[in-house]
Amino acid sequence: KTENCSQKEAALFLAERYSIDIPQDIKQELHPENKTQKESYFNVCTQVSIWCHEQLKKSATVLTYLHQRGFNNTNLSYFTVGYFPGGLNAIKVLLYEMNKKNILADDLLQAHIIQSGKSILYSPFEERIIFPIYDSMGRCCGFGGR
Repeated sequence: KTENCSQKEAALFLAERYSIDIPQDIKQELHPENKTQKESYFNVCTQVSIWCHEQLKKSATVLTYLHQRGFNNTNLSYFTVGYFPGGLNAIKVLLYEMNKKNILADDLLQAHIIQSGKSILYSPFEERIIFPIYDSMGRCCGFGGR
């Protein structure tokens, strides 16, 4: 109930968590239909968190602010704290970098990383410090922005 999954998903979850190998034929029977979508979502979140972390390293102003707030570089790297720059250029750079990793704009839209305005794409995370959120399996599954 905590992970909000079915019995089949729970069996796969536990097998993955404890590194238990399941025979391929049984895995096919247990494999939930939306597993590929979930894996894709986790991949999108992971790649965006890495991109945001790289953007943080390029922003001296934000780094200075975080250092003044008591963060050190070790903590920032360990928690993959990032920064999402603002403006259309940042969105273009994000789309370009994600495209290199076979992540399309539609994937970013479905993950709610970017949103579609009347005539432009934008992100609710623009000009924010990004804190990736991880699930109990250690997969990036969302973001907090400040």
